[in-house]
Amino acid sequence: MTDPVATYGDGTVIYKGRELPTTDMFSPINREPGRYRVTYDYWLVVPGEPKRMLFEGLGSERYNPPSGRSGSGSEHVIFGHSLLHTQVGEYAAVSQTDLGSVFVFDRSGAVVAEVPLDQGEAVTESDVAAARKRLLEANEVQTRSIGEQMEGRDFPVNIANLWAKRRENIPAVPANDVAPPIDLMRGDFDGRLWLRLFRPGEAQRRWQVWDLTGPSLEFTLILSESEAFLDAAGDRVLVRSRDEFDVQYLLVKEIVR
Repeated sequence: MTDPVATYGDGTVIYKGRELPTTDMFSPINREPGRYRVTYDYWLVVPGEPKRMLFEGLGSERYNPPSGRSGSGSEHVIFGHSLLHTQVGEYAAVSQTDLGSVFVFDRSGAVVAEVPLDQGEAVTESDVAAARKRLLEANEVQTRSIGEQMEGRDFPVNIANLWAKRRENIPAVPANDVAPPIDLMRGDFDGRLWLRLFRPGEAQRRWQVWDLTGPSLEFTLILSESEAFLDAAGDRVLVRSRDEFDVQYLLVKEIVR
């Protein structure tokens, strides 16, 4: 299984991958109950040269419910850490969010910068309760969607019913006491690294913008909850926005310092 991270004009590729064992270890049937993380490797492939491993990291924190419980699919740990990556111009940035840094690789595979991460914020009981509620609501929406897609079809297993039973596991999904420092990374047109700070319960989205030559923090940008960052050049930012009628559209905004 592979996931391209950075691609270059000469055919060089950095990708994230893992070897699948003969028994699929993603299946909760083959795992012990409790928390777990899958190990992934980041590889550099240059045409005509042997591939080389750049980084080994742990993926998202997940929880496998006790075997035999109905709807025993694994779930993401609430406020769990994850493994993030993005291409930033000629660089590839990788971060396992509980290690406290973002590692920046150039196209030769050398680490050219290490961007420090802020401390994660402590979460409250109300933060956990709100996150669990969102999981239940998302489960209901997904169950209805699958049910509509399956209506009138003949399947040996009712997938919609299995998905609906997963709600029984959600109250037992564990939560971390401290949230990860970031939950998303992006590169922009000018070769800057954007880190979205994770602040439980905060509606606004805060992005740290880093110049990788140094590295140095240029500024922190605040976007509204309805705006998703797509790209930036200079002081102009491209966002996907949503209005009160739930209509999506693209918008170019100018940064106000």
